[in-house]
Amino acid sequence: MEIDDTRLSSKDSKKNGEKKKKKSEPAKPKPPKTIEEALEAIDPSELANIITTNKLRFSNAPLVWLKEVASFLNSKTLIDIEEPTFSNYPRDYPLCVMPAPIRGQLKNVLNEAGKANTQLFFDVT
Repeated sequence: MEIDDTRLSSKDSKKNGEKKKKKSEPAKPKPPKTIEEALEAIDPSELANIITTNKLRFSNAPLVWLKEVASFLNSKTLIDIEEPTFSNYPRDYPLCVMPAPIRGQLKNVLNEAGKANTQLFFDVT
């Protein structure tokens, strides 16, 4: 007489459980393909939080604020660009396609950093 053992070993049950968990995970959002999409995906409150945090932590170092903002924007706009000079676009591109709340925050942080610090930031980076 043969006994059918339909129970799974503990290893097999763990493997099946892991497979089910992987399937139930939500799909990763697709990365943006254009600068416009990347800029629209930036959360203005997240940018405001970064600016505020850096102003509090480094109150006498506006260059640090600007570097952190630049780092944040660079991390959010990772896309492949066919023509990095944007010669076929308007003169103020990509600023002209930037959402107004983000553009306003950038203007404010540049003004608060001061003209000399802003110029130094653009010269050094």
